Amino acid sequence: MHPRELLATGSSKGLDFMTFTDHDTVKAYDLLGWNRSDLLPGVEVSIKDPENVGHTVHINVFGFDKQQYEDLTKVARENNIYSLIDHFKSNDLPHVYNHPF
Repeated sequence: MHPRELLATGSSKGLDFMTFTDHDTVKAYDLLGWNRSDLLPGVEVSIKDPENVGHTVHINVFGFDKQQYEDLTKVARENNIYSLIDHFKSNDLPHVYNHPF
């Protein structure tokens, strides 16, 4: 389903805002716009965590702008989960681990 349709469906169901957290892409915001009151930018970042879990983990992060997204993808490419979490914290970006089990 196109993000425009999903946004319209959510709005028709009474949602004040939505977020799209696709894996490692923010194309929905490129299509719909970054500065909308009905969209909270979000993304599901994939990063390896060999020390703690031994495989790739997914972390949702929210509330960034386009430049902040570019910055966080640079940090994520370093493939150091600790640097990525530090980046989220130092930039006050809310984040949560997805499906931890």
